[in-house]
Amino acid sequence: MKNRFTIIAFLITAINIPLQARDIDLDGIYLKKDSTLYSQISSVKEKNYKDISSILIDSSAIYGCWISGEEILYIKELANQNSIYIFNKNSGKKKLLYRFNGTVTFSDFKINTGLLAIKYIFISDEGSSVSKDIFIDSKTSEVKEAVSFSLFQNYNLSGDSRSIVIAKKDGIYKYDPFAETNIKILDKKSYEDLSCSDNPVLLNLSPDKSKKIISCGSGGDYNAKLLSSSRVQPLKGLTSNKDIFWIGNDSFIYRSGAPGDYSIKLYDINKNNTISLITDTMNPDIKFFEQRGLLAGLDNQMIVIMDLQSKQVLYTGIEGEEINFSPDGRKFLSIYRGNLYVTNISLIEKYNISLRRNAQSLLSLYNKALSEKVIWENDFSREYLSKKILLYKKYLGNESKHMK
Repeated sequence: MKNRFTIIAFLITAINIPLQARDIDLDGIYLKKDSTLYSQISSVKEKNYKDISSILIDSSAIYGCWISGEEILYIKELANQNSIYIFNKNSGKKKLLYRFNGTVTFSDFKINTGLLAIKYIFISDEGSSVSKDIFIDSKTSEVKEAVSFSLFQNYNLSGDSRSIVIAKKDGIYKYDPFAETNIKILDKKSYEDLSCSDNPVLLNLSPDKSKKIISCGSGGDYNAKLLSSSRVQPLKGLTSNKDIFWIGNDSFIYRSGAPGDYSIKLYDINKNNTISLITDTMNPDIKFFEQRGLLAGLDNQMIVIMDLQSKQVLYTGIEGEEINFSPDGRKFLSIYRGNLYVTNISLIEKYNISLRRNAQSLLSLYNKALSEKVIWENDFSREYLSKKILLYKKYLGNESKHMK
């Protein structure tokens, strides 16, 4: 029986599909894990969380989200078994919500509707890959599980109901997996000119539903267009159809670039203008919290928080993935090496001196690693280490930034 590591390796290398809801230890990919320098680097990054009084929720986590101001839902992965827990921040206790076996490839949650969606795959007894979807109503604890026709993300979550937005043979529908009802919202004639082959078609609706981004593709090669009552506009440069977020009704965030050199960009439809927010990053991991206008991204694994209203940019000094803001926008979840943390944003500035001291240590360690080729894991280690050195030099040279 093939295990989850076989599945993960196949998805990343053979198909070139990015895994969502998956914490990836990049230091462990480019540095030998049995080296002293790898251990020292990891220790300093974990120390950052302790120094700013972050709360450790659990280990072996691959996804986390807030379902209220006090409760956090997360997925814990041990071997091939996944457990979904709800953690109460006030009591410090957790309760098991659901359990399943397989490898998670996608997960998403809408706090206003309470819908959690998970896609996972497993190898059947016959040796074939099988995909399933799990839908959980966090408000009622109702669970629906069904076989999926796609191994990867083939729908988005609706923002106004516990439904998904999914393409079918004749168009795109809003589908309620619990009631099993369909409402057609777009005919296939609107996007049949896109060269989608067998790839899933995803629809991203603007908040007022007046504009639509339709996209399809795989492996960083995507076709997309913008539809509205007044225009049909091809969209160039999108390299992911999951990393698209509307900022109001007239602009949106998207990912562009190629592996190892991604960018986070903001496009203003009315001005036909694009701004680069983060460039030359290995994994943008874009997250947007529309209720507070907060955007999170990764600059080569360092968490960056952008307030799109004040235009302020905060390089936090800490590394992690799967950022998720609390309902009040004052805290965020992040995962580093499987550890799920809650961090208060105000404490990042309070303990800035400690973070900068640790950054100096990391800069020194990465410089040392660059000179010790014997601990490099592969031919791309030099490029990775150079990016980390530039990152920490940039962090230490800038107290704060503003968006242009």
